[in-house]
Amino acid sequence: MDLIKTLDSAHSRAVTDRVVHWVGKSPKRFAELVALAVTGNGAAASRACWALTNSAEVNPHLLEPHFKALVNALGKAGQSEERKRSIVRTLQFVDIPKSQQGKAATICFGFVNDPGEAIAVRCFSISVLERLANQNPGLRHELRLVLEDHLNYGSSGFRSRASRVLKRLRQG
Repeated sequence: MDLIKTLDSAHSRAVTDRVVHWVGKSPKRFAELVALAVTGNGAAASRACWALTNSAEVNPHLLEPHFKALVNALGKAGQSEERKRSIVRTLQFVDIPKSQQGKAATICFGFVNDPGEAIAVRCFSISVLERLANQNPGLRHELRLVLEDHLNYGSSGFRSRASRVLKRLRQG
């Protein structure tokens, strides 16, 4: 399959599903998809982000060698909203390696604290931070403070996600 040509053909669930099926459990094909999603330009790169998220949900073990590239791409200035949203959405479902946790936490706290950031990016960042806080109890207090600080000023989606996470943080 010519990945770029396939992704350029249409923006649809069917194309995304075809790419996810093509990637399957292949580390080599997944690496090709990651490279396009984090460094590519144009429509194919944007669509690769969607396929990346879906592939990672099906086979999260394929992410293991790519955490550094994903976190670095997330931290790059000027990234598209779609790229940030896809990467953060992907990271909320997996255990980030210790070597990348600090950088991922810093980036996600930046997204949560930026009221100009897209709602989805902020909400997915809350979930990534909750997951990191469960692994690193020192982050729990900081996350609570940040969420409480923004709770009254966020969108309804932000308030909903923040409230649920705050409830779990207070219980645990």
